[in-house]
Amino acid sequence: MRNAYIGLVALSLAACASSGIAPSAQHQESWTDYRAAVLQQRDTGALTTLQAQEKIEARYREMYGRDPSMEGAFAYGTTLYRYADAGTLPVAQADALVLAHEDEIFARRRAREEFHEWMESRFPSEPSD
Repeated sequence: MRNAYIGLVALSLAACASSGIAPSAQHQESWTDYRAAVLQQRDTGALTTLQAQEKIEARYREMYGRDPSMEGAFAYGTTLYRYADAGTLPVAQADALVLAHEDEIFARRRAREEFHEWMESRFPSEPSD
């Protein structure tokens, strides 16, 4: 199932790469690529679930700074991965919940950025601003 998800992400990224999307969206995709690579390292045993989560959090903050919505998602993910490490929750289920939550936040972020770009194109700022 994990390989199917990574394959689906790679396929969708390839489709977006040829569609001429905005640079900010490409920036987000580079983070999702990084996230997929770290999760793959984790799946091979090179990282624990919590180490992978910490690397993903650090990269996100490096790229975007602190985002209150994503900080909540990271706290949620850390909690779920602690449960997974303890054997209370399967890692696959924790992954599904965490990735869905992060992807939802990305979708909202992308919609805000697109709206902002649209507003800037319709109502450019004046030199006195």
